[in-house]
Amino acid sequence: MGKTDQVLLLRTIPSIDTGTMSIEDINYQLNSLFTTAENLLQSVCGHKNYIEIKKFALHHPFLLTAIVAISIFSALPLLFFVGFTAVTLFISLICFLCIEGSLIAFGGIIFIGIVSFITVVVSAMISALAVSYFVLLKIRGTLCRKVSCAVAPPAVENNGQENQNAEPK
Repeated sequence: MGKTDQVLLLRTIPSIDTGTMSIEDINYQLNSLFTTAENLLQSVCGHKNYIEIKKFALHHPFLLTAIVAISIFSALPLLFFVGFTAVTLFISLICFLCIEGSLIAFGGIIFIGIVSFITVVVSAMISALAVSYFVLLKIRGTLCRKVSCAVAPPAVENNGQENQNAEPK
């Protein structure tokens, strides 16, 4: 690597050293800054407006400096406000999601508890009805064996008329 390659490499790397800089380095960095600013201004404003702004800057440098300074110092509070608003919005959305998630979880637990309670009560009622049905069937079967449950048919005479001594229906 030659001496010119080392100089070019050092010029592309920003200076980390807190010591003094040579005039050549300062000139290079200022040149790089102005070139970047011109390219940015030309891409933002367009070529035609860029030429007009450049003419205005050459004829009225102090006025342009005042306009740029006021713009920058007016933009800083606006940027701080927009940043604060964005961060606040982000935090409120995160908190909303956390609170909403907690409420949904709490409501889900309550819902599961209520549904479980209803399931237990209904199951208990169905079980009690089933047990009582089988118990009543057993009692009825036992009673029907001890007492004859046969019902005698009504007495009918030979001519097809019912017996008058039979009870009316």
